Parts: sequence; structure tokens; C-alpha cells
Amino acid sequence: MPSINSGSSQNQVGRQNVPDFTPALSPREISTQRTNKVLKITSLSILGALAVGTAVAGITLAIVLGSPALAALAVASVLFAGIAVLVHKHLTQKADGNWSQALDINFRELPPQFINANFVVTPGATFSFYQNKKNPQVKLGIQEDSLSGFSLKFLALPRSNTARTVTGQKGIAFNILLPSPQTSISLNTNQAHAFFSTLTKHNQHHLWSASQYQGQTSIRQPFAPTEVRSTKLDIKNKTSIPLSEKETYPAFIGHARGLKLEEFSGENEQVMNNYYNRALFTYENCLKEAIEKGCSVVSVPLFSSVCELHLKDKRPKQNHNYEWLLGCNHLCKKALIEAVNNIALSNPNSLKLLVLLQDPFASQP
Repeated sequence: MPSINSGSSQNQVGRQNVPDFTPALSPREISTQRTNKVLKITSLSILGALAVGTAVAGITLAIVLGSPALAALAVASVLFAGIAVLVHKHLTQKADGNWSQALDINFRELPPQFINANFVVTPGATFSFYQNKKNPQVKLGIQEDSLSGFSLKFLALPRSNTARTVTGQKGIAFNILLPSPQTSISLNTNQAHAFFSTLTKHNQHHLWSASQYQGQTSIRQPFAPTEVRSTKLDIKNKTSIPLSEKETYPAFIGHARGLKLEEFSGENEQVMNNYYNRALFTYENCLKEAIEKGCSVVSVPLFSSVCELHLKDKRPKQNHNYEWLLGCNHLCKKALIEAVNNIALSNPNSLKLLVLLQDPFASQP
């Protein structure tokens, strides 16, 4: 479960760092690794024993008794062996980053006329929208243009049913934190600079690091792997901002501990699997935090676009070929798609949610 700490702007003086380091793995990651290991060993042991035992019994009885019926046991042994191979393959399959396949399986793309009638997109921005097949109230918007940089404001929102304006909604925008033994809220990423600049413009910068602390205390609490927290903003209450613009601002700012490939060791397949799982779990925690806060709109970037790039990379450079080690950008994109689908399936009747992949690097190959 995500850790929630709303923080406060009243404790800015005399705050102390916590000397303890956060664990290398989240409890869910540890549980997943243990479960997979046990399942691999148990399934292969049982199925292997059944296959060998059935084969020996079938062949022996068929030879001794000369019964064709008993020879079927030999055939069954082959089937058991085949099942064992399939189970092993399933449990050891690597994260492939095939996000387009995950999208096709779980979502259907919405046509232009539906998008124009149901969404407002900021001029200059381009999004493709998708509807979850099992829970149509859950939709996913993916930024396709590279000119719209990281933004605290939502670049797309649902339309009103009665006017060509956005609906009254409560949303949350997630900022991604660079991972470290003591992950904290800072200004050391490309996305953080954009978010903090907007908060400063509206005199909300004091809320930037509020969720770094334990409630009203002065204890600075590092973010653990996959952990997310959020803080309520007050931008929507400002009378100096037009109503139409207010709707584009989130009611909450969320912070999520990001991930980098260098956190994981081992062969490529192992690194990709562990990286993908952490991305999946973190995205799921972001969505759970949004639901708990009563939000119907969520914006997140790809972890790779924030944690694997330099803070000066605000948007893709022209004629620059970005190379992503182990296809980490595709792993993140697939993890987000799977996370949205998992949340949609776990809330089949009550959830109405628009998840925006708001990231100028999202369309990079």
C-alpha cells in the first residue's frame, strides 16, 4: 500500500534529516521474488516427478501386461512434461517492453469524433485516448507530441456534458523523485523544475516538499522504493486565476520515488524483470493514492524520462537520437498500461478515471 503523508507548510524551520537509509526493495518486491522462486521450484519438482513416474509406470505396465490402455500413461507423461515446460516458461518469461501489445489487448483506441466531443486538449498538445475493454469508465491518454514540456497543469481534461468546457474535477499530478538511499523531494530533475516553477508562480512553493515530513513533525522521512505521497494544493481557490484556467490545475501534487536501471544488478533479463516490476508497483501505488484522494484525473510521466535523462533535457532535442538502455522507456510504458488495467479490473463498477501519460518523451522510439 502507498504511504500517505500530506505534510504541512508550518514546519519549515529546524527540520532534521532521518539518518536511517531506506530498504533496497519494497515489501511487495520481496514478496514477489520469493513467490516466483517458490512457484518455479515447486511446480517443476511436482510436474517433473509426475512426468517421470507416469512414464515409467506406463511403459512398464504396457510391456508387462501388453495393454494399450495402460500405454496411455506413457502419453500422459509427455503431456505432463509439456505442461512443466509451459509453466516454467511462464514463470521465467522476461519483461519484453512490448507496450503496444499490452495496449491492444486491454484497451481500445477512441476515434477522433469521440475525442473531440469528450475531451479538451491544450492547444499545441496532441494526445491519443484509449478506453479499457473491461471497465470503459477508465481511460488512458498518451501524449504524442514532443513540444509540450513537463507540466503541472493537465494538458487534457474531460469535457462538460453541456458546454465545450471541462467538467469540475479533482485531479493529482505526480512528480518523480530520483532514487537514492535517502530519496527526498528536490529540484534535481527536468520535471521538478517545471512543477516548482508553476508552484512559485502561484505562491504555492511552500507546499513543494511538505509531504517529505511525518505529519506536523520535523522528521524528514525518505521515500522507500515504490512509495508515493501527496499534498493538497490551493491554486484552485485563487481569485486571480480565471475559472477556465483553474480547472487545468490539480488539487493535489503527488511525489513518487522513481527508479533507475543502475539500482538493479544481474543479467539483462533479471535487471529488466526487476525494473519492470518496480515500475508497475509504483504506478499502481500512484493510482491507488489518486483514488484514495477522490481524484478522477491523474497525470504521470515515464520514469525513464525523468530518472534516466539530464535535468536540462526539458523536451526532446531536434535531430537527437535518444538511446534507452535495455529499452527502459518501453518497459515503463508497458508498466503504466498494465497498472491502469489492473486498477480498472480491481474497481469494475465504481471507478471513473482518466490517466494521462503526460511526458514530452513518451513518443520517443
